[in-house]
Amino acid sequence: MRVMLDLKSTTINKVVKDSLNPKTEVKPDSYSSYKRLNEVVKKHVFKVIPPEQAGKELPWVHIAISFTKRNLLNNFHHVDDTYLQNKLDEFTYRLNRRYLGDKLFGRLLIECISFCWII
Repeated sequence: MRVMLDLKSTTINKVVKDSLNPKTEVKPDSYSSYKRLNEVVKKHVFKVIPPEQAGKELPWVHIAISFTKRNLLNNFHHVDDTYLQNKLDEFTYRLNRRYLGDKLFGRLLIECISFCWII
């Protein structure tokens, strides 16, 4: 998840270029700012998704967005723009590790040791 100040095609292209491999195939909806994605990815296929089908076509996108919004509103009530990316990073980390359960401490220890070896 990334904080974006606007939804202009140049901003979206920059985020996609920084986040994805240029050989990745992207399947966005028909939003007008996605029209220039061919500048940063090899292939993109537009798909018009009716609003009533959005939850069925992209279920995890909607689940992640709704969980994020609920988490931010319940826990923090308001997040300043300077901390929003940090909160999104934290939420994404927790969402990706939600099934680790009792293995969480061991995984954290492995990540800390791996990080220390890199430095």
